[in-house]
This record gives sequence, C-alpha cells and structure tokens, in this order.
Amino acid sequence: MRPFRHLLLSLGIALALPALAGCSVGRLEAETPRETRVDLVAFRHPLRFQPGASHLALQEERGLAEFLRRIGAGYGDQAVLLAPQAAASNEFLLEGREETLERALGRFGLRLAGTGFSDTPQPGTEHFELLVHRHVATPPSCPGFNRSLFDEAAARSLNLLGCANAANLGLMVANPGDLVHGRNPGPADGTLAARQIDRYRRGETSRLPASPGTTSVGSGGR
Repeated sequence: MRPFRHLLLSLGIALALPALAGCSVGRLEAETPRETRVDLVAFRHPLRFQPGASHLALQEERGLAEFLRRIGAGYGDQAVLLAPQAAASNEFLLEGREETLERALGRFGLRLAGTGFSDTPQPGTEHFELLVHRHVATPPSCPGFNRSLFDEAAARSLNLLGCANAANLGLMVANPGDLVHGRNPGPADGTLAARQIDRYRRGETSRLPASPGTTSVGSGGR
C-alpha cells in the first residue's frame, strides 16, 4: 500500500505545480520615474527701427508692447536681439538701438540678455528681430490609487511614489529654467564670512530684534 500511496502523492504534486504556476502574480517591469518635463520655447517678433536712428516708430513701439502682453512676458524670460549683419558696421548706432529696446523691455520686467547677428539676409540695417526664450514646465500625470492596494503591492512599481512631489515642484517653481540649471550665486566675501563665524564662536552675536506684537521667550516667567 505504501508504494501506491507514494505514487498517488507524486502524481498529485505533478498535477498541482502547473496550476500553481498559472496562479502566480507576475511582476511588472520597472517604470521610468515620473519627472517634470522642462522645454525651451522661443517667441519671435520683427522690429524695424527708423532709418539711421536709434528709436522705434510709434507704431513699432505699440506692436512690441502688444507682443509682450500677448505672450505674458515676465519673470524668467530672456530676450535676445537679432541684428542684420550690416548693422555691425555702425557700432554706435547699434548700441543706441539696444538701449531703446532695453527701456521698452524694462516696462515688462525684462532685460536684454544679448545681441546676435542673423544669418538671414535683411534689406538695409533697420530690420531686426526680437527673440524671447522661456522655459515651460509640464508636470507629470500621476495616476490615482482608486483600486485596492492588496494586489497593487505585488505588481505596481514603487517609482510612482515620487510622482506627486515632482508634479507639485513643477507647479510651484517660479522659473522652470532653475530645474534645468542652477543660478550663479556670484562672488562671496570670505573675510566677512570668517569674521562672522569667529564672532559666533566667541558669543558676540547680536540678538534679533523682536517683531511687533510678539513676546520673547521666557519674558513672562509666570
């Protein structure tokens, strides 16, 4: 009887293995982490200065202001002036036209980042082009966890856990260009920094002034 029982047990195990294999939960491939996408876009506007002068005609000034309002020009945008190749022959006139454009851009909180020369042939030296570069952030699309987490635990990749943080960062950042590259902090005064550290170590730091309507810690004592 024992050999017969061992035979039945082996046969049962052999039949059960394919069924168990078919019921196993397969893992999904690891997904790419969701991140905010930052794209650089450019807006173009033609400019025509008065012949031999550094100022714009009244119609050109109005067209420039309307262009900047239409694209919502503001913080984070970079403006570049494209000048015709022939304009390089009169450096004094070119500088005057740059100053005119800088004043117009300043009304919208912009500054002229630089001047380049166009490869496209232009008639005369009065036809310019303004380029406004802007970084645009597109937050990732985060899926909702509306299904049961019981079967998600075995199949869903954990890369989605940071999706909400990435989306919030993309929505909050004032200048999306900061997500591409950081800003130059500028020169630092090492002597001043070392002096402040020395004062801190000797206990010679000054107390912060109390804000109006606040009570310093420990002043009550009751």
